[in-house]
Amino acid sequence: MEKINLAIADDHAMIMEGLSSILENEPNFQITQKAKNGKELIEQVLIAKVKPDIILMDIEMPIMNGFVASEQIVQLLPEIKIIYMTSHISKLHIEKAIATHANAYIPKDSNCETLIRAIKNVSVKGIHQNDYFNFNLIYEVIGKRKNTDLIGQLSSQEKEFIRLTCQEKDMEEIAKDMGIKISTARTYRQRILDKIGAKKTAGIIIYAFQKKLFQN
Repeated sequence: MEKINLAIADDHAMIMEGLSSILENEPNFQITQKAKNGKELIEQVLIAKVKPDIILMDIEMPIMNGFVASEQIVQLLPEIKIIYMTSHISKLHIEKAIATHANAYIPKDSNCETLIRAIKNVSVKGIHQNDYFNFNLIYEVIGKRKNTDLIGQLSSQEKEFIRLTCQEKDMEEIAKDMGIKISTARTYRQRILDKIGAKKTAGIIIYAFQKKLFQN
């Protein structure tokens, strides 16, 4: 397993250091950025040579909160995944997290094993589900928006890309299975994102489940 680069944004120094200590003990995790607020995080990420794969994002922070920071980061760097870590577990906060491209939503009182599992799930699958953040709630939030049926606009290759993505395969595995170059696989991915109006791979998986494209 390749290194998973992590950034942490939290205005509480004790939480920041505690998370860093736990995660740095994991052999496949590497902390690349630490920030006390969203603005500071964006500044660090934009100039960093090593970008984070996943950001552990607090919501309530001074200067710029986690929601605003996530929205800006995903606009600039859509490959970055967001795990919200917060004490706010209201439906309103979770719906806002979904709207700002969350890949997971973890209560701050979760144990270490839950956090580590969430990071690994988000890295591989693009999403980590729990009682607070799951496909049913995501469908409910997405369903409030205009949702045009674009299945007929997907090519057979794009549908195959979606099928393999839903099998939790990474880009290299998808390219191999489809007999194409990785660059071509990335092109398919971007075309699909453009067609369904999503920004990240998690959006492709959500779309496939929502439209019941592949039933076991």
